[in-house]
Amino acid sequence: MTFRTIVLAGFACALAAPAWAGSGFYVGAGLGSQSPMSSDWKVPSLNQFGKYSLKRSNTFIADAGYKFSSGLRIEVESQFGQYDGHDITNDPLNLVSDLHGHISQSTVYLNADYDFPIFSSLGGTIGAGIGSAWSNTKGSAFSGLAVVHGDDRAFAWQIGGGITHRLLPNLDLQLDYRYQGAGSTTITENGVGDFHLGGIKAQTVTLSARLYLLP
Repeated sequence: MTFRTIVLAGFACALAAPAWAGSGFYVGAGLGSQSPMSSDWKVPSLNQFGKYSLKRSNTFIADAGYKFSSGLRIEVESQFGQYDGHDITNDPLNLVSDLHGHISQSTVYLNADYDFPIFSSLGGTIGAGIGSAWSNTKGSAFSGLAVVHGDDRAFAWQIGGGITHRLLPNLDLQLDYRYQGAGSTTITENGVGDFHLGGIKAQTVTLSARLYLLP
């Protein structure tokens, strides 16, 4: 699903439905599109380094939390996405190669969000979260001369905001933008040593639904 598809679908649903608000315990789910930024890599034992880039990815989220009457929401959110490789550079050797493979990320956040009314049909939301990201990396480049595979965990964070619309008395629809980041990871390869992958930052647009269990 593309960025444009998610945005158009969110606005169409939001403008078609009445009223905003809700409070109590809730569960939610949604999907989105992540656009990652390029990052650094290095292998200290070989004195090699450069940059790598990844392709845009779909992402899936699920959450559960509680919304207070003040508009504050506290939630636990899980997110999963898989970035396919795009390209990689080796700066000392002045080489560029296609990057085959992927980096899968499973992330858990603790979020604090604040919902506020805009006018009768729409509300806004802003928030931030911290958590932990588990990554699985499998890739090859430079005609198979460089191969990396392994798992690691890193600190993760996100900030963002969006619009919220109430579709039913206990069902909200939310369209939001997030700026997300996960820290660097390290994979140890036999005969090479530590392969450091710089953290991944991404701009993410999500469309999600939130069902209140005790509205």
